[in-house]
Amino acid sequence: MIRLSTLGVFSAALLLAGCAGPGGSGPTSSTSGGSGPVVSESGRCDAAGVQNLVGQPYSERQAENARQRSGANSLRTLLPGQVMTMEYNPTRLTVVVGAQQEVMSVRCG
Repeated sequence: MIRLSTLGVFSAALLLAGCAGPGGSGPTSSTSGGSGPVVSESGRCDAAGVQNLVGQPYSERQAENARQRSGANSLRTLLPGQVMTMEYNPTRLTVVVGAQQEVMSVRCG
């Protein structure tokens, strides 16, 4: 018979193991090629300067340009109907695209 406290510790360990991973950025993430990603001095994304994209038609070129301007080192684009993972990555820019192929939101994380 397993004691309840042992079961609780085992369950907590499984939950934590599920949170640990190779550090992927989601199903549609990418980093720039060439000379490497542009990263802000703090190493974090700052989406304040790219909010002008909201309401604009989406394009991959525009999203990559926004990634560079934000200082993010990776980009995640969420297209209509895609499921978003909830892990937080402060160095990733997330662009959410609506049903009419317009940018719905731009945020870090």
